[in-house]
Amino acid sequence: MSRSSDGGRRRRCGYILLETMAAVAVLSIALTSILAAFRVSLSAAARARHTTAATLLAEGKMAELRASPPAALGTAQGDFGEDMPEYTWRTTLSPVDSYNCCTAVVEVTWMQEGRPRSVVLGSLLPIRPIGGSG
Repeated sequence: MSRSSDGGRRRRCGYILLETMAAVAVLSIALTSILAAFRVSLSAAARARHTTAATLLAEGKMAELRASPPAALGTAQGDFGEDMPEYTWRTTLSPVDSYNCCTAVVEVTWMQEGRPRSVVLGSLLPIRPIGGSG
């Protein structure tokens, strides 16, 4: 009787070891997938934060252009100083035929994950007459 009870215990221990190894393998695969999803969600959150900040900066630059209509057409560029050093801006003012206005395009650019990203806003603005008061 003792032989059959020992053999049963050995089989049961071997079976439990096999179940444990399978559970660890499944858990490892699941954790790898969860960590990959977490990394993707962090990247998406960073992109959303940068896009929101860039949109607000572009809207601010467009508001500056609206507040004082441009006297000259062309392109200008710069950065946002020490407060937002990772963002740069570029404005392009182009004439609209037969109208006393121009198209204004504001582009705010930043680097994320080694790639340039940007937000672009456009609008029509009146052109300040030469010699006119601002």
